[in-house]
Amino acid sequence: GNVAPYMRQLVAETIRAAKDQYDEAILGKPIDEYCAWIQDDKSWGGAIELAILSNYYGMEIAVVDTINAIINRFGEDQSYPHRVFLMFDGIHYDPLYMESLDGG
Repeated sequence: GNVAPYMRQLVAETIRAAKDQYDEAILGKPIDEYCAWIQDDKSWGGAIELAILSNYYGMEIAVVDTINAIINRFGEDQSYPHRVFLMFDGIHYDPLYMESLDGG
């Protein structure tokens, strides 16, 4: 099934629960406005959302940015057992690969 609505709700709930960590300067808009925006299926998230999802799912997220030829990593300092690679073409994120980091 489509897990996007669940993930959007998860991001909104995380931000509401940590208002001291996510303020208007970081979100680019007031918290309530941001939470409504991220739950709209026409909105596309980025670094803030990937950091929250990395923490929630307990895995490193490595984003291969094909426009700027760089890899942005989320959760790389947490010693998570898995890493998932996403490709970012400047507009969309697509899954590339998932690997185990614990030698298994």
